[in-house]
Formats: sequence, C-alpha cells, structure tokens
Amino acid sequence: MNADFAVAYFPTDAGFDQAGDVQVFSGETTEQPVDGTAGVDGVIIAINWDNNNRIVSAAPNGSSYTLAAFEASGGAPSNDWDYGYVHFPYSTPGIVAGQIDASGNTVSGTGGFSVSSGTDQTFGFPVTKITVPGVDSRTDGVLMLTGTDGPFAMAWEAGEDGTFEVAGFDLVNENPGQTGFNFVYVPYEGLAAGEDCIADFNGDDTVNTQDVLAFLNAWNNGDPSADINGDGSVNTQDVLAFLNLWNAGC
Repeated sequence: MNADFAVAYFPTDAGFDQAGDVQVFSGETTEQPVDGTAGVDGVIIAINWDNNNRIVSAAPNGSSYTLAAFEASGGAPSNDWDYGYVHFPYSTPGIVAGQIDASGNTVSGTGGFSVSSGTDQTFGFPVTKITVPGVDSRTDGVLMLTGTDGPFAMAWEAGEDGTFEVAGFDLVNENPGQTGFNFVYVPYEGLAAGEDCIADFNGDDTVNTQDVLAFLNAWNNGDPSADINGDGSVNTQDVLAFLNLWNAGC
C-alpha cells in the first residue's frame, strides 16, 4: 500500500516537554501530566511508538491528558502499548496550534488561525478546514495531528484554496469525517521562524494596518490568539499590549 505522510523532527534540546517509548504494560488508558491545564494552555501530539498498527488519542483531563491506544484494524482498545509525545504550550513564540471539536469549532488555540467546515474535494465526506494567515498548505508547511475522541485515525490534505483539510477515519465503523483533534502547524523553515514578531499578526511578513485589523477581529471574537499579555483573559489590556508591539515593529 502506498500512502502520503508528513513528518517533523523536534530535538530534545528544543525545550518542549517530550518523551519516546513510554510503555503502558497494562490498561487501555494512561495519564500524561503536562504543565498548565491540558487543552487550555497548550496541546499534546501523541503517536504509537511500537511496530504494531495502532493509533493514539489524547483527551484533555485537567493537568494531564488521558491517552488511549486503538488497534487500526477494527478500533478495539489496546492493553499493552507504547507511545511518544510532544507537548506544545500556547506560550511558545510564533506557534500556531489548537484543539478543535467534532463540529469544527475551536476549543482553544493560538496563532490567529480560523476553522470552518467543508467537504473533501475528491470524495465529498465532511472535513474541518484550517486557515493559517499567510500560509499556503500546498507549499509552506505541515500539520501534526492527534485525535481527541477515541478510535479515529487522523489525516490532512492540502486544499486547492491553500487551507488544511482535516478528517478522521472511524476505525470501528470505517467511515471518514469530522472528529475532535489537536493540531500544531510546523512551517518548513521550523517553528522558530518569525518567533519574535507578534506585531505581524496575520503572518504576511509585513507589519501594517492589516495586522491591527486581524488582531481586532480575533480580539472581538475572544480568540485565545488575542491574549497578547498571556494572562488567560482577552480584554482591553491585550489591545494596549498589541498596539505597543505593533508600534515597535519587528
């Protein structure tokens, strides 16, 4: 069988909480603690680590994620499995990441992205479309995905309009469609690219009034990306903080 895939490498000295070959000897689920509140202060990307054909899901649960593994053939829960993970705090400079629910709504996130529902351009099943400002999914980078709702194998495709089209394959019922997931966008030049320029809010490499409009739109919608001062609330203090950064430029 031939398949397309995306890959990203995160060295251990990159500063992220991460581990590989974490063994779960008995039990269908395990708790992976993270800094802050899971699904509020960041997202986790987790994968199966052994050579067995399995997928791993990660559901936020307070200060940890509940991880579970499922057999790719049939979706039955696994009882003896290994996993690897990387946790991405939303406070990471320049990061675009979030948690999306099964209806295509943003649960949490950062980076000025937007989501909408659509249909697969070839087969017509429901997908969640992610738009990252200034990014063309066909040429600029990849998504890392982990499902949050159980036995779903996650995948994305570059849309003809430059968006990321995301869907999950239900391993039990063998149907593709929308489901909940975590994602992190990784540009081809690496996560550090553009990390010092919050003022370039729309990510087009230019600081101008379009960034102010993009920020105010996110702020008006209460989007977590508008929490510029990082205090957990989107309010007028964030407007002042952004305008100070915007005046300073990049």
